[in-house]
Amino acid sequence: LKELIRDGKILVKVNYETSIPGVFAGGDCINGGKEVVHAVRDGKKAAHAIHNYLLKKEYEYGRSPS
Repeated sequence: LKELIRDGKILVKVNYETSIPGVFAGGDCINGGKEVVHAVRDGKKAAHAIHNYLLKKEYEYGRSPS
């Protein structure tokens, strides 16, 4: 898991997914506790990425999204 953390922050791709498929991070754990506004923004973006990830998984398994 060393490849996940640098300088006390979790490393994420542009879609907030870590190097472990299906594991996302956002907020203070990726920006090091900067401003609250940035943590909220990053958390919302991560939540949107998780939503898209889950919808894609539902399509892959032949289920329609609910």
